This record gives sequence, C-alpha cells and structure tokens, in this order.
Amino acid sequence: ESVRAAVPLYNPELHTITVVYAEFFFARSGKQWVRILAPSLKLQVYYKLTHVVADVVCLILVLHIFFSEGKEVRVIIIEAKQRRMAPFKAIFRHFTQFWNGVDCMCMIG
Repeated sequence: ESVRAAVPLYNPELHTITVVYAEFFFARSGKQWVRILAPSLKLQVYYKLTHVVADVVCLILVLHIFFSEGKEVRVIIIEAKQRRMAPFKAIFRHFTQFWNGVDCMCMIG
C-alpha cells in the first residue's frame, strides 16, 4: 500500500514555487520506502532586458538554421528522386558532412 501527499510552497527570497511530492510505500513485512520529489519553477526568469534580447536573438538564429536546413533537405530529396537514389541515403550523406553536423548540433542543443 502507499500514501501520497503534495504540498505547494512559495519561496519569496528566490521567487520560486515548489511542489513537494512525498510517497510512502508500506510492505506487509513492515519495511517502508519513501520517495520525495521537489520540482521548482522560477517566477521571474528574466531580470534584465539584455537577457530577453539575448534569448530572442538566439531563437531567431536557431529558427533561421532550422528553416534553411529544411529548404536544403527539400532540394536534396528532389535531386535524389531525379537521380533515382534513396532520399534517406542522400540526406544521410548530406548531414554527415562536418558543417552540416555542426548545424544539427546547434539545433538540437
């Protein structure tokens, strides 16, 4: 059997909301297990306007890479069909080149 409890907390010094989840497991043998989780959420993420500007610029650059890579993939697929080559193989060859791999890592990261 188990007993679960959730307690919301507010920390005014750090400006965070935390929900503490505690789950107690009881075995018939008398052994007890406890699992405690405490995920937190910051209420004020940006303290200065420069932080917002930096994040927006980063987002714009990543979206630019994403869309330009999407256009390249479309062109690669069209060329692969004209050459009667498997599109996946053509895409794989394209993205195993060094700078295209760097672009992929930027989008993933």
